[in-house]
Amino acid sequence: MRLKTFFGASQDEALAQAQAWFGPQGVVLACETGTDGVRLLAATESETFEPLASLFRAAPPPARDVAQDVAETLDAHGFPADLAAVMLAPLEGLVTDDPLLALGMALDAVLGFHPLPGDGREGPLALVGSAGSGKTLAVAKLAARAVFTGTPVRVICTDGVRAGAKEQLAAFLRLLELPLLTLETPEQLAEALAGPADDALVLVDTAATNPRDADEVAELRRLLAAGKVEPVLALPAGLDHREALDQAETFQRLGVRRLLPTRVDASRRLGGVLTAASRLRLLLADAGISAKVAQGLTPLSSVSLARLLMPEAGQSLPAPPAATPRRTRLSRRRHPAPEA
Repeated sequence: MRLKTFFGASQDEALAQAQAWFGPQGVVLACETGTDGVRLLAATESETFEPLASLFRAAPPPARDVAQDVAETLDAHGFPADLAAVMLAPLEGLVTDDPLLALGMALDAVLGFHPLPGDGREGPLALVGSAGSGKTLAVAKLAARAVFTGTPVRVICTDGVRAGAKEQLAAFLRLLELPLLTLETPEQLAEALAGPADDALVLVDTAATNPRDADEVAELRRLLAAGKVEPVLALPAGLDHREALDQAETFQRLGVRRLLPTRVDASRRLGGVLTAASRLRLLLADAGISAKVAQGLTPLSSVSLARLLMPEAGQSLPAPPAATPRRTRLSRRRHPAPEA
């Protein structure tokens, strides 16, 4: 019996090598998956077998260390060391050549996701945040998405303080042929939202709130309580993780459960906003990925977020197949041998 061991990043790769070496005369005796890839032991019982040794001069390199790729990505985005350690723990012993898959697993370890609805089934939504957070543009993007899917949508502006706030939102909505209802008091908002619920998506653009101004925070609290709306925090990417955490914590006390990262396309570091979401257990909704109103939002999941954090990575590869049973006959389909 002639024996030979083959190494590959996946079982398919190792099996292809064995098929190219032994052809239809070979059988698989064992297949093991380890941290350095897949090791496959194959053999032939033919006494006249002539190995194709000239096609194989060296074993292929071990599987790529994607955990290191993930660690470098987390560091580049400014994740604090203790959180990065928790995210890297699930990757110990992972065998894959796909860094996006590994990064997605790391994100799943510390983050939750709940995209915003496309209709009114979850009730009215109020976008809240500090000055310049991008909440008004987020309202316009959500309204555009509803229009493009044929969903009825109502937009309300309660920002009567910032100069031009109402005009800016009205300009966005004119392009969508939507009216803008402008209100000034919590009582007016409560009245506007009174009555039986329907399928329309109701979006409320609130005034910018300084999280360090107790009076502004109290005013927003009264507005949200009167309107019985769910506050969604618009938090811009690029903030230091401590600043992002401080801001998000203030809005969480007002009832925020979901966070919408904005300015993702204009920031090179997303660690701050994601750290705040993880520390406070806020669910990530959608992300602002463009300044354009149309198609400017994307629902977030561990996969879509991994692509935003690691845009240079290639397409995801399928997971390695299950272990091959012992003494499995090699396929008669011949595979070309890899180049030396």
